[in-house]
Amino acid sequence: MAQPKALIVGGGSKFGEAFSELASADYEVHVITGSDSDADRTIKVDWNHVGIDDVLPRIDKSYDLVLFNQNGGGSPNGVEGEHSFLNHTQPLEFWNRGFFNNVQLSYYITRHLDLKDSDKICWMLTPLFHPTLREYGKMYGGYAGDKAYNFHMMKSFSYYSDASFYGIVPRHFDETDQFSLAIYDVIKNLEPKLSGELIDEEGNVWNA
Repeated sequence: MAQPKALIVGGGSKFGEAFSELASADYEVHVITGSDSDADRTIKVDWNHVGIDDVLPRIDKSYDLVLFNQNGGGSPNGVEGEHSFLNHTQPLEFWNRGFFNNVQLSYYITRHLDLKDSDKICWMLTPLFHPTLREYGKMYGGYAGDKAYNFHMMKSFSYYSDASFYGIVPRHFDETDQFSLAIYDVIKNLEPKLSGELIDEEGNVWNA
């Protein structure tokens, strides 16, 4: 029986790298990354210039698990001082680049796949996308907006496909090995009946 395959987008550093290493125990792992990687297949890209044709011809048509973990900059986020929302206008080309990397690329990859009933497609999200929690991340409008867009795409895919789609929303994100293991265990144990739901790092359906 062929080994199942996983595609990790943004799997070459930090949490993505740790998740990819954990997944290698159960999957043939392919990663899309701007960094070097020890994965079974590394699709190395330049996040400043990557396009659809740099990715789709280099990935397979079928994966048992896909995790969208990319978080490239570009969408407008305010910080204090000269780069605040009131003092800085984000250049359009940077915004367009961030939106493609963080949002549109996941759509085109999903549409590229020949989805099976047993497939799991997951997006790493954040509580900051939820309107009731935005007060805790006032500066991160662009980041929260990208995550909200991904949430709604995830929901739409879940309505129309027999594959399973999930939003992973950790309430407390960190870079520890324990956190990566917790998220991997949650994703490994997700059931189709939860398709379309937001899931926290303990495997619970997420509510604000």
